[in-house]
Amino acid sequence: MAGKVVENKSVFDSFFWMDEADILYAILLPLITKLAVDMGKQAAIGIGVHWGLVNDAVVSWARNFAAEEVTLITTTTQKMVQDKVADWIASGEPLRELEKDPQFLQAFGKVRAKRIAVTEVTNAYAGGNLETYKNSGVVDYKRWNTAGTDVCPICLSLEGQEVPLDAMFHDFAGMEYDRPPAHVNCKCWIQPVVKEPE
Repeated sequence: MAGKVVENKSVFDSFFWMDEADILYAILLPLITKLAVDMGKQAAIGIGVHWGLVNDAVVSWARNFAAEEVTLITTTTQKMVQDKVADWIASGEPLRELEKDPQFLQAFGKVRAKRIAVTEVTNAYAGGNLETYKNSGVVDYKRWNTAGTDVCPICLSLEGQEVPLDAMFHDFAGMEYDRPPAHVNCKCWIQPVVKEPE
């Protein structure tokens, strides 16, 4: 009996990257949903809102966010890999030269995995919280908080800013953020603010 034929797709083939995106989405969706729901529940308890009132909005946000992140990660990785492989082919160097290329190693090594993990956890926490705040009917403002130690200049300029829920935070360079992360590896978080009527 013949064995199963495995089709090897090239990194220059769009179907290869569609498969990669599907695999990544299957991995990220449950993780992002769990993080967003966990943080949303905590946020709802913290502001005195029943979780059932905001649950659907948080889960919907997680689905959309996971799809957007998969597209972004896949597109960035695809371009880098295709550029590196094309350069390597043109160079005529042996495969070991491509394998030890520092950018190539970083794209697929422990450093990249850690950066993506930290950034996506920050994204999921802040996204789950913000959706809960928006759908609570109780929270009016959001406050940016830094991780406390080893804070970069971007996040230092955002520290303590309070803005309405639908408004943007502004860093020292004029960049806008609706919530953390402000950059890769960002560990900042947002806090709900309820303004007392005057």
